[in-house]
Amino acid sequence: MVPAWLIRLENPIPIPALRSVNTYVIAGGGCAAVVDPGMGEASARRVEGELRARGLELELVVATHFHVDHSTAAAWLNARLAMGRRDWERVTLMVDTWPEAAERMSELFEAHGMPREEASQVASRHPALSRVAWFERLVDAHRRDVLLLDDGSALDACGRRLAVIHVPGHTPGHVALAAGGLVLVGDLVLEGITPNVPALEWPSDPLADYLSSLRRLLELRPGLLLPGHRGPVTRPAERIRQLIAHHERRLREAESIVRELGEATAYEVPARMRWDVPYGSWREFPLQQKYFAVAEAISHLARLVAEGRLEAVERGGRIVFRPRRGEGSGPGPKSPGAATAR
Repeated sequence: MVPAWLIRLENPIPIPALRSVNTYVIAGGGCAAVVDPGMGEASARRVEGELRARGLELELVVATHFHVDHSTAAAWLNARLAMGRRDWERVTLMVDTWPEAAERMSELFEAHGMPREEASQVASRHPALSRVAWFERLVDAHRRDVLLLDDGSALDACGRRLAVIHVPGHTPGHVALAAGGLVLVGDLVLEGITPNVPALEWPSDPLADYLSSLRRLLELRPGLLLPGHRGPVTRPAERIRQLIAHHERRLREAESIVRELGEATAYEVPARMRWDVPYGSWREFPLQQKYFAVAEAISHLARLVAEGRLEAVERGGRIVFRPRRGEGSGPGPKSPGAATAR
C-alpha cells in the first residue's frame, strides 16, 4: 500500500511506446520533493500545477536516472536537483563535449555493424540526443547546486529520510530510494516492460551491473516497488526473477545466433531475435527502436565475452563476435564510446 506521504502523478510524455512517466511527490508540512519530474517543459508545468493545487512548495527534485523522460523537466523547475553521481557525470560529459558526444555514439553503432546511413542519424533521431538542448538547460540550471547521490547515503526530503541505493545497469548512475519495505526504483524494475540495458561504450559490461542490481534488490526483500512507468510492482521477488530469467534467455539466444552464423556483429544479432513488437521484420523497426535493440545486443554480447562463451575480434574497423577459440582473450578490442542513451 502506498503511504499517505507519497503521491503518484501519471505524467504524459511524448514517447509513444511509454506514454507517461510516474512522477512521485514526497509531501510533508506543505513541502514537496519530486522524484522523476518528467520530460521537458510540458512535464514541469504539469508538476507545478499539481503542487499549486495541493498547496505544496517545491523544495527538491530527484532524478532516479538521467534519461530524458525522467530528468529533463528539472531544467524548468526552481529547486535543487539530486541525481546519482555517475549519471550526473554522464550528462555533463555529453553537454560539455557536444557535438563530439553524438559522433561517439554514431561511431559506436557503426563499429558494431550498423550501416553508416542509420548510425549517422543518431543525433537527430535518438530520443535523448535529439533533445540535447534540454540537457544543456538542465546542466546550466543545476551545475553549481546539484546534490550528488552515492550508494549508502541518506536523502532527506521534506522530513522523510530515504536510503539511497546505487543500482547501475539501465544507466551507470541509476539510484533507487528506499523507505522501509517501499522502494522507488525508477526503471530498474517495471511491470509489463523489460527495461533496456544499453551499452554506452565499448568495452563495457552493463548487463553484469544490471543483473547484480536486480539481485541486490531481491536480497532487500522489498514489499512494494514503485517504478518509473506503469503500475506498482506488488510482487517484487517474482518480477525480479522474471527479469533475470529474461536476460538469461536472451544470452542463450544471442549465443545461439552467433554460433549458427559462425560470427556476427551486434547489429546482425537483434535482426534475428524474436521480438514482441508489431513489426514484421527487422527492416520495419523504427530507427529509434534499432538504437535501443543494438545497444542492448552489445550488452548481451559483452556479457557472453566476459563469461568466456564468445570472443570479440576487430575486422575491417568493425567488432565481430564469434565462438571462443582458445583461452586468454580479454573483453575485446576497443572501439569508440558514446556519451549518453535514451
